[in-house]
Amino acid sequence: MTFLGKLLVLVNLVLSTIMCFWAVVLYTNSVDWSNAPAKGDQPAGLLNQRKARITELQGVLPGADRSWRVARSELLEREGGRQADRDWYTQELQHVLSGATAENPAREIVINKRQLPEPADPKTGKFKMEVAKDRSGKDLLSLALYNKKAKETQDQLEVVEKNFREQVNEDIKLTDRIAGTPDVKGLQQRLVDERAKREGVVEEQRLIEPLWKVAEVDTDLLLNRRKTIDERLDELRLYLRNKHKIEVARGR
Repeated sequence: MTFLGKLLVLVNLVLSTIMCFWAVVLYTNSVDWSNAPAKGDQPAGLLNQRKARITELQGVLPGADRSWRVARSELLEREGGRQADRDWYTQELQHVLSGATAENPAREIVINKRQLPEPADPKTGKFKMEVAKDRSGKDLLSLALYNKKAKETQDQLEVVEKNFREQVNEDIKLTDRIAGTPDVKGLQQRLVDERAKREGVVEEQRLIEPLWKVAEVDTDLLLNRRKTIDERLDELRLYLRNKHKIEVARGR
């Protein structure tokens, strides 16, 4: 016998031993699936135990089923009412969002002095409603109308703001023309410069005015002196003509 044959025989022996041990364990610890009744310390078969449990549960099933059917009927009834309430709340909410007008203003639930809603009408199951007011006591309109008015007001504000910015820019330009900029003199500085020029002219006139008077006096003296010289020249010409027969032309 070869080594491989001996090895296979040994493996077969080990597996057979394991299978035998497993069969003994299963036999000694097997579950009784029969419907045999209990005997002494030996419990009843598993099938018999399941039947007994089913019989026990069937005894309490009618009460639980009856309770479940009553609860289900009440649940369906309340679910039907809840759907109607949901429709009513949706209608009221839609009215507040887009349907409320000056003729049909928004509504709200009446709140009593204890800050609790008034009890619902037992016939309709709906809360008592009244016209909603703002802080000034005016009827509230829908949110859509307020959004529309807010949009119109916002557009007007944008126009006013645009005009305001234009006026501010115009005011800045005029201010720059008055006060001036680092590159261009303003009207104020020009007025100051012109005032300084005028004051300089006035001061120069005040300084020159006495010189005018002196020059006027000197001019009169020169004219008188020239007149005297002209008279003396006329005498000299006359003398030369009479004494020496010499004609002297009269110059200017």
